[in-house]
Amino acid sequence: MESYSYNAGYRLPSLAETLDGTITLKCLPGGWFITMDFSESNLDHIPLPQLYMTRDTCVGTMQGQQLIFNMSYNDCHTQTSVSKGMVTFKNTLAYALPWTDHLVRDVIWVHDVSCSEPVDGTDSVHLYPDLNTTAHGSTSGQVQGSSVHISLYQDASYMHLLKGNLIHNKIGAPVYVEVASPGTSNTIMVLRSCDAHLDSVPGKQASYPLITDGCAVAARTQILVTRNSVTRFKFDMFDIPNEQDGIYITCHVTFCDQMDFSDKCQQQCHSSPNIIG
Repeated sequence: MESYSYNAGYRLPSLAETLDGTITLKCLPGGWFITMDFSESNLDHIPLPQLYMTRDTCVGTMQGQQLIFNMSYNDCHTQTSVSKGMVTFKNTLAYALPWTDHLVRDVIWVHDVSCSEPVDGTDSVHLYPDLNTTAHGSTSGQVQGSSVHISLYQDASYMHLLKGNLIHNKIGAPVYVEVASPGTSNTIMVLRSCDAHLDSVPGKQASYPLITDGCAVAARTQILVTRNSVTRFKFDMFDIPNEQDGIYITCHVTFCDQMDFSDKCQQQCHSSPNIIG
């Protein structure tokens, strides 16, 4: 007589593995967007205030069966560093056991999150010259690989955006430009250059420099204000003969650590400009 026996079974995932499996991270230009999806996990017993980012005041909000952390890179003790051509943001999700005295004594789960972006960023807007006496238009810049945005204004106080489906401005009238980044308190934005060109892709056709190496090089172009995350300048609207499709304005910026005092991280004119025009 022969007999056979075997043992079989499976290991239930740990709480840490279960929590890890709920996380989806989106790196937005201005901050974190972290989703913890509890729809397929038996985690109803976890008190939500005990799940937080680094500090217990940075808790998420429950939307259905998803816990959402929508936080700025400036908040929740986010660490910012600049290295090897990238700006990197780091933080930690944590689950701590509750205590009656409201002190954190046992942290049983941590999950590191990080987002990064290149130190060099670019944005473009499309602008049409208009021969009539009414200056109107609008613009909406899109982040292209970095957190930088161009806005156009019709007044020196930067109170009135140019509005409309297409951006128009009278030839010879000033265009007030703001190049800005949501940024963080630990980084600064340095405006490198701005050019006018005919094609939506910079470099495909001849460009007309407005700012080069931090210097205003075009006639009637003037840098007005520079701050850690904002640069404002103005130029007078012009037309390119025999072209009817308007012009694109493209600006290039660099992001630096706020403690980097090297020449490349200073918003200043880095050469003796030759005014064009």
